[in-house]
Amino acid sequence: MKSKDNKNELRLSSQAGSDGLSRSRADQADASVKQPNRNIAADAQSEITERNEIILVSEDNEELRAVIRELLKDQGYTVIEASDGDDAIAKFISSEDMNRIKLLILDVIMPHKNGREVRDAIKKIQPDIKTIFISGYTEDVMRKKGFLREESFFISKPFPPQVFLNTVREILDSGA
Repeated sequence: MKSKDNKNELRLSSQAGSDGLSRSRADQADASVKQPNRNIAADAQSEITERNEIILVSEDNEELRAVIRELLKDQGYTVIEASDGDDAIAKFISSEDMNRIKLLILDVIMPHKNGREVRDAIKKIQPDIKTIFISGYTEDVMRKKGFLREESFFISKPFPPQVFLNTVREILDSGA
């Protein structure tokens, strides 16, 4: 979950072996990750808003899903949330804006269907959709267990918000 103080700082933390986040308050002496400066990013914000990009986020941890939703909404994205793999597929199929969903952000390990299964099912409907996988496990572990393929984009949790947002933007802008 996110926690702010007067300096508009954000800290995300995770316990080893856990896929969840814990809350903490950043103090002035502590080094923590800063949220994007809205004044500096004003041009990018208006550009993103004009594109009206839709992102489907499927994460079984409710707190992390809320953090991701807020980070993306703060940058002007429209977010569709899903709590597990089946929910992600159902929300994609039932969305009036299905053809406008440009990016999937999928937890690798979720109830009912894992992230790769969700991506594969949705790609049958919309082959050009882009995907970012997220997990509390390392990328090496996810690849060795067969959850990720070479062409997959991956971010390990916990992640600094700006790194996450930069990755989202780069993938949306890429031809991949």
